[in-house]
Amino acid sequence: MALTATVSKSAVRKGGMEGLWHVSVMLAVTDDGPGDGFTRTFSTSHKLGGDFDKAQARLAKQLQKAVQEYVDDEYYFNHAKFGTLVTNLENGLDLEVQHG
Repeated sequence: MALTATVSKSAVRKGGMEGLWHVSVMLAVTDDGPGDGFTRTFSTSHKLGGDFDKAQARLAKQLQKAVQEYVDDEYYFNHAKFGTLVTNLENGLDLEVQHG
C-alpha cells in the first residue's frame, strides 16, 4: 500500500465572532493497493491577524489522524482472519429454512 496525498483549499468563511474565520482544506488520499483511498474536508478556526502556524498545526493533526485511521482500517479489512470470518458466516447460513 503506497499512499499519495493531495491537500487543497476548500473554503474560508467568516465566523460569528468579530475577526474569527473558519478555514477548510480538502485531503484526497489515493491508494495504489486494494483500498479506494478517501477524500475528506477538515476545518479549524483562525483569528484574523493571528498566527497561521497554530491553525496549520491543528489541521495537520486532523489530517494525520485521518490517514492513520485509513491505514488501520485497511489493515484489518484486508487481514486474512476477517476474510475467514466472512467465509465462515456465509458457509454457515441455513438456506433451507422452512416457513412456520
